[in-house]
Amino acid sequence: SHYIVDTEVRNEGIKYADAFFVASRYCLVQLGLNKSHLKVTCEVRYVRSLMIIIKSFIEKNAMAALQDSYTDLIKRIEVECSNRQRSSNIIINNNNEQDKTNQSIQMSKKKYSQKQQSIKLNSTMNDSSPDQQRKQIIHDEIIHHNPSPKLVISSTSNYVSPAGWPNNNIFIPFCLIIMLILLSVNIFLWLKLNQIDRMTDRLVQNYPLWSNGYSYPKEEYQWSLLLKRQEEYYQTKLNGLRSVLILTHNALKNVTDALNELTK
Repeated sequence: SHYIVDTEVRNEGIKYADAFFVASRYCLVQLGLNKSHLKVTCEVRYVRSLMIIIKSFIEKNAMAALQDSYTDLIKRIEVECSNRQRSSNIIINNNNEQDKTNQSIQMSKKKYSQKQQSIKLNSTMNDSSPDQQRKQIIHDEIIHHNPSPKLVISSTSNYVSPAGWPNNNIFIPFCLIIMLILLSVNIFLWLKLNQIDRMTDRLVQNYPLWSNGYSYPKEEYQWSLLLKRQEEYYQTKLNGLRSVLILTHNALKNVTDALNELTK
């Protein structure tokens, strides 16, 4: 006979914890009178779509927690089986001792009754033949040396097989590819930010040259001309920064598209 139990463990009220649940299947198969086989399979199922990095983090922690819990369960079952086996051995020893005491009492009673019978026979039948006396002696020896009955009890402990876990051979190279993509994106962003920092440093260093190369304007049209030149200068710098930001945005968009294709 066998028994199959399906369970689902769900979480609520915690961020990212309500996006998945753990489905477990317990399969208990009876192999003998006192022996059974337990197999547990677990799977992490998702309620809504998540990023692949979050999924890998969830699966890693969930499987580690499940492995620890089922390892503890196996230890508890082994302790329970050993306790039951110890108690059964104690009961068997007590029964054997009780049987030995009962048998010794019965044997003493038989010896006493046989002695009385032999005394009566010797007193009433003094003219018995040697063959009859020999038969009586052989019969007494058979009665006295009759072996006591044996009690045989076979007890086997329950066998529990460890739970089966999914294979992670495909998952490890997939994580390595994602890590390489993220590393390349970080390097690209670092280079662009470094370029922006250098540009601002050059702007700060060259700012005093403007004041040294030009005298302060005195007329209104000179102020307007200076403001126009500054506006053109800053506009060119803003265009350069805008182009850098557009390139960064396109690179991030390509990375997100690649990650979405990988998740599909």
